Amino acid sequence: MFTAQYDPLRDEGRRYAAAMQAAGVDVELSHGSDMIHGVFGMTLESGAEVRAEAASVLRRAFAGSAASDERLGHDVPSGGE
Repeated sequence: MFTAQYDPLRDEGRRYAAAMQAAGVDVELSHGSDMIHGVFGMTLESGAEVRAEAASVLRRAFAGSAASDERLGHDVPSGGE
C-alpha cells in the first residue's frame, strides 16, 4: 500500500494496512512525503518513482505467488504461451 502526506485518505490507508497485517496478510506500506493523493497519475518524476516502486512490489508478490502455486501443484502459465 502507498500513502501520501497530503492525501485525505492517508490515515485511513495506514489503518487499513495495519488491519490487514493483524489479519495475517503480507502488506508492504510505503509513504510519500510531500506527495498528494493523485501522485500515481502524475507525469512528474515523483509519480514515475511511485509507479516503479509499486511495479517492483507487485513483481515480487506475483513471483512468490507463482512459486507457491507450483509448490501446491497448481498449473502456472508460462510467459508467452
